[in-house]
Amino acid sequence: TFSSYVSARRLDHIRRELLSPTCRPQPISTLAYRWGFEDLSTFNRAFKSKFGCTPTQYRHRSNF
Repeated sequence: TFSSYVSARRLDHIRRELLSPTCRPQPISTLAYRWGFEDLSTFNRAFKSKFGCTPTQYRHRSNF
């Protein structure tokens, strides 16, 4: 569906920003709100469903 497509694109943008050196100091909630997620629990579930880990785990895993 269109809403699934939009959500997937938003998640992809957030994933890239989690790895970006300029966005690293920003809280994950800021990134989620910036890309249109209004509820953090919904965002966290969607991120984990798409990428297999939470945004925090993804950010920490990418530090290595």
